[in-house]
Amino acid sequence: MIDEAASVTARALQLSTQIGDQDHIAYARATNGYILIAREMFAEAVLETQRSIETCEKIGSVWNLPYAYTDLARAQLGLDNVSAA
Repeated sequence: MIDEAASVTARALQLSTQIGDQDHIAYARATNGYILIAREMFAEAVLETQRSIETCEKIGSVWNLPYAYTDLARAQLGLDNVSAA
């Protein structure tokens, strides 16, 4: 199930990038961060989630930020970075 979700998310990121839809790029990156957490790939999840947050803040899209910040904290906790979480 995780592999299928990762495949669909990668395709969504590819299509969003092709058409330049920054909001959906941010959403795909946030979703990928969530998938990386599920795979216990916490360092990669931190980077991907931070990229999502940066894009959201750059374009002024706030609807996804609560989820992205929550996943960023979860990824940091997975790395035992309690102070960063």
